[in-house]
Amino acid sequence: MNFHTRVTLRTVKDADSDFCFLVKKAALSQYVAGIWGWDEEFQLHFHQTEWGMKRGRRPQVVCLDARDVGIIEIATEADHYHLRDFYLLPEFQRQGIGSHLLQKLIADSKRTGRFILLEVLKNNPAKQLYLRNGFAQTGETNSHFVMEREPM
Repeated sequence: MNFHTRVTLRTVKDADSDFCFLVKKAALSQYVAGIWGWDEEFQLHFHQTEWGMKRGRRPQVVCLDARDVGIIEIATEADHYHLRDFYLLPEFQRQGIGSHLLQKLIADSKRTGRFILLEVLKNNPAKQLYLRNGFAQTGETNSHFVMEREPM
C-alpha cells in the first residue's frame, strides 16, 4: 500500500490527550499487563503526569487519510534520535504504516548521521518490526530491550 500521501503527522494539541491515552492503552495494555499488570487508575495518572511533561517536546498524531490512528514521539539529541513513543491503534497495525514511518526516520538518520535509539517491552511483538527495519538489540532492562540502528 502506498502511504506517501496517505500517512501524515500533526503536532498534538491539548485536546489530543484522551486520544493519546486511548491509543497507548489499545496498543500496549496487554503487554504492560503481562509484565506489571494493568492498573487503569495508575496508568491514567501516569499519562496525565507524562502529558504535562510533553509540553516542551513534540509528540505527533499519526493520521491515515486524515483519520487519527496513532501517536509517535521522536526526540532529537545531538548524536541520535530517540523514538520515545510509537503506537498505532490495533486495527491499523500490520498494514505497513509503522514500517513507512520508520523508513522516513531511517532516511533522516542517514541524512543527519544520527543513530536511532528505542526501548521496547520484552513481550511486545513490535520488536520484530524493529529487527526487520535494521535495528539491533544493544542492551536490556528487567522489562525492556534496548535497540539501536546505525545511520548507514
